[in-house]
Amino acid sequence: MQKRESNDYYFRLIDNGGKILLISESYNKKENVVSGIESLKYILPKPDHIEKKTTLQGKFFFHVKNNGQIICTSGLFRTADICDKLLSEMQSEIAQVGVIDSAH
Repeated sequence: MQKRESNDYYFRLIDNGGKILLISESYNKKENVVSGIESLKYILPKPDHIEKKTTLQGKFFFHVKNNGQIICTSGLFRTADICDKLLSEMQSEIAQVGVIDSAH
């Protein structure tokens, strides 16, 4: 969990190597970030909440959506296979994700 200079909050899902996998939307309150993280843990494993996309440059990414709204966006991947593999890993491991509060 982090706080921007604009005083809004967001969260990132980071792998063990420090690579950013997902970045959330902005939240105006810290407690809403916690709620967003809990929501992500519930909906990420559900395929109907994932929207896969491709950039104009041919990179692959996905949005995690809840009630039609984007709550997180993944990083960019070279291939659809890499994107799918990482998404699958995230879906199977999201329940164990902990929170580090860096918002001061």
